[in-house]
Amino acid sequence: MQSMLRGGLLSLLLLVVTNGYTTSTSIMSSSSQSIPEQPTSAVHPRDESSDVLQRWSKRWEGSDTPGWHLKDAHFMLLRYFPQLMEELKPSTTTTTCSDETSKSVRVLVPLCGKSVDLVYLAKHDAVSEVVGVDGIQKAIDIFMDENPDLYNKDEVLAQSSGKKNYFAKYEGKNIAMLKGDFFDLDQDAVDGSLFDVVWDRASMVAIKPEKREEYVKVLSQMIKPGGVIILCALDRRSGTEEAMAYGPPFSLPEEEILRLFEHQDWVESITKMEEHDEAITTPDAFKRWKDMGLTNLFEMLFV
Repeated sequence: MQSMLRGGLLSLLLLVVTNGYTTSTSIMSSSSQSIPEQPTSAVHPRDESSDVLQRWSKRWEGSDTPGWHLKDAHFMLLRYFPQLMEELKPSTTTTTCSDETSKSVRVLVPLCGKSVDLVYLAKHDAVSEVVGVDGIQKAIDIFMDENPDLYNKDEVLAQSSGKKNYFAKYEGKNIAMLKGDFFDLDQDAVDGSLFDVVWDRASMVAIKPEKREEYVKVLSQMIKPGGVIILCALDRRSGTEEAMAYGPPFSLPEEEILRLFEHQDWVESITKMEEHDEAITTPDAFKRWKDMGLTNLFEMLFV
């Protein structure tokens, strides 16, 4: 397995899924897997008082804009997504009878909140649909309110998504929001279709470290053979023991990423694209981390 990983606190990880990957029917493409009939019973996503969702519900209670929210699309997404779309184009584009290329890339954004990354992706020329997953209703409602060009909220009705009824689905223009616990996500909940790209800006660093293997398992069931996972990670590289263990966001160093993904038979390669030390690049923003006891914090991007 090719690995081009180096050190870093904030990193972007690009994981390429092997084209030869085959497994159970849950990984089959939509062309070979029938879409289950939608249930008629009421939708019942995981309650926000559950162990997984409770802390996030509390954080949304006090603010319409939590501290982790960025007002603009993430700079690493803006920098690398167009490049990756060019590389994926031969396998993801379709042509009409007039030989005009139509967009066909499907993107999954786990634990999306009200991220403006969703807006950027939904409006990208190469993207046919972006699907965001979040467990907090307030986050989804605010996103729809703040983006009337994607959602006419007066016309949006929650639909049951998946035969287990674990998700409420809100469809907009080139976008769908799934309200439910990400760990309940399966093929039924996404209409039996796999994704070309997963954009993880602050998802894996948000979950408790003991849930990471389960998170990776869900991803393995969502990504197409030949697809790409773009992972933005934080590495609390030095500081007090307490500060380095604190979270969320939890530290996700390079060696942990390799431990989680390198042995997977569905991962073809792991490439570190970029890293930077926030103590140097954003010293004003780093002050709060320094006050916690960190001496540096790296952001990294892996593909």
